[in-house]
Amino acid sequence: MHPASVRSEWMYRAATVAQGVACRILSNAIDTSECVRAEILHAIDPPLTDVELYVLEGFIARAEREFEIARKRLTPTDTGSTVARRAAAILRERYAERWTLERLARELATNRYDLTRGFKAEFGIGVHRYLVNRRLQAAEDRIRAGEKVESAALDVGFRSRKTFYDARRRLHPRSSC
Repeated sequence: MHPASVRSEWMYRAATVAQGVACRILSNAIDTSECVRAEILHAIDPPLTDVELYVLEGFIARAEREFEIARKRLTPTDTGSTVARRAAAILRERYAERWTLERLARELATNRYDLTRGFKAEFGIGVHRYLVNRRLQAAEDRIRAGEKVESAALDVGFRSRKTFYDARRRLHPRSSC
């Protein structure tokens, strides 16, 4: 066998086994990262070439990453309210950044659905409204301190003075600022 070739049936079997392990990870049937490696190695024939070894290590690394991600998501102490509180802490500190639900969920090792559902249950408002309220509060504090409206609005994450005014009118119709 040529050292740079891969047996197609071996490749198919390795990919199928790795996919099965990934499904077992999601169903909590695998306890440790070591079990991920052991299950894949046990279920397929040993690689015969360097390329097959490289492919196998790639499948194992991918499955181990999936295991770590799943473990973060399924940590018993990491309930929806914990994720919501962690999200709120991030948004309180880093409100000026351009946030999307996908980015925030990725940062918290969760998904958009769990993030938004847990946030609404914990705080009674959505993630976006929380972020806009935080930005409004920060902008109004700066304006009261003497900063110009446009500069304050841009510094806290609004795209323009107009978006600041629109948000303030929608969320705080009787603002003193």
